Amino acid sequence: MKSSIIPIILAAFAIFVAAGPAKAQDIKSMEPEMSDYIALLNAAGYEVFNFDISSLKDDTYSIQFIIQEFVDGKMISDTPCMILPSRKMISDFPEESQKRIISEGTAYDEQNGIYKLGKKISIGFFPAVDSLKRMKLSLEGMGSTERKLTLKLLEAPGWNRQDYWYHVRPFKTDSIGPDEYVPLVLVGSSWYDERYNVVRFCGEKVLSGMTSDILQHIPHYYVIGIKVQKK
Repeated sequence: MKSSIIPIILAAFAIFVAAGPAKAQDIKSMEPEMSDYIALLNAAGYEVFNFDISSLKDDTYSIQFIIQEFVDGKMISDTPCMILPSRKMISDFPEESQKRIISEGTAYDEQNGIYKLGKKISIGFFPAVDSLKRMKLSLEGMGSTERKLTLKLLEAPGWNRQDYWYHVRPFKTDSIGPDEYVPLVLVGSSWYDERYNVVRFCGEKVLSGMTSDILQHIPHYYVIGIKVQKK
């Protein structure tokens, strides 16, 4: 009889211990990481899109930034912004400068005579201020420029607020053809969906190209791209 009671007493004791006061868990302060700042900057309207063009290293190309503006699917402007070389050769410098570059060992690839190589294109955006959205176009190590895009007010039935609802989307990139316009980033306005009576901007997160379905709905947008020519 006593032996049968002992397991019951032990089980009751275990339940009592488990039901006792919960132990406090630790919480520790941590240093913020870069990803924390990036999320914060994105939420504030700062965005950057990078594109690898290191495949152009074997020849010298001119890279021209071009901004195209569209209203209701029709292009209304095609604006060249800046032309930069894809690389700079040691041989581009005077003889004395060439000797100095070689002695200092500052060339990107001295063996192949490359002084500087633009391996990356960056297209960055600042938060919009009223009807203007500022952006920075740059080719790594070669130069950069800033431009302002003029935005249009959102139009929808019964919409009386002065709002500019624009979103930024990258294009899918693959090969670069000579003298071919390559779209890189879209800046487009939201639109009114009459069927559901809502204002929206939805569709592909990465646009497949200039025939993407979303472009049929966006009333006003800019496409920032490049044209590459072999020198």
